[in-house]
Amino acid sequence: MRQPRPLRGTATDEPWLIIDHEVLRGVSFAGAKLLTFTAVGSRFDNCVFEGVSVDDAELAAGADRSEYTDCVFEGVRLGRIHAGVARFIRCSFRNVRLRNWRWGAVDLIDCTFSGVLRSSLISGRVPDEHRSAVGRDSTVISGNDFRRLTMPGVEFVGGVDLSRQRMPRSSAYLYLRDAASALSIAETALQGCPAELRDGVGLRLRRIRNLLDGGQRQVWITSKRFFGGRPDAARWLVGLWHAAGQLPDPPDEPAYGRPRSAVPMHLMS
Repeated sequence: MRQPRPLRGTATDEPWLIIDHEVLRGVSFAGAKLLTFTAVGSRFDNCVFEGVSVDDAELAAGADRSEYTDCVFEGVRLGRIHAGVARFIRCSFRNVRLRNWRWGAVDLIDCTFSGVLRSSLISGRVPDEHRSAVGRDSTVISGNDFRRLTMPGVEFVGGVDLSRQRMPRSSAYLYLRDAASALSIAETALQGCPAELRDGVGLRLRRIRNLLDGGQRQVWITSKRFFGGRPDAARWLVGLWHAAGQLPDPPDEPAYGRPRSAVPMHLMS
């Protein structure tokens, strides 16, 4: 088993690591404490990143794709995360603590997650600057298991097909399986909305319209964000959608401290 040169000594001796156009199979980086990690046009097969801590992680730098297949990222702690042109296939991200991940031109296929992912954007659209390198407009995001991942401040945009993922089953999230129908129902009913709620309702509908215009067919929002500011307006919408059959039957716990008598949130199957 070959280890890249920076890991032959201790991580404290050389707290940086650059993998440039290499193919690594079965290499363990477990427990490494690094200031920077940079992968450029490299392939990682069955590699172990368990317990790795990196202040600045460039998982895919440059124009060439870096690919991770059957790799283990369990317990990783990453500071700033940059993922340009990357592909993750059947990787394990269990018990992670990640934040501020902008996915770039990232394919994510059959991966498993648990732990916490904060303030991140998962996009189904390849950014303009990467389209010539990737050769297509959309990323491949399919078959991923997010059920045990807590995702405060995470957004799915640009056409991510949420019906092809396994999402958290919790009243902490609002899920619209058919966002276009839900929006149409709400816009039609808006004239019957109490006047004092219309601004709050309109703000939420504009957000859903923006996601639809950006390519999303399903919408997934944290309850905390959806109810924040004007919970009465959010309850009016949820009650409307629930009565119209737009929301799946909710679980038996209240969302964010709302009483059980209030209209509960969704849940994704």
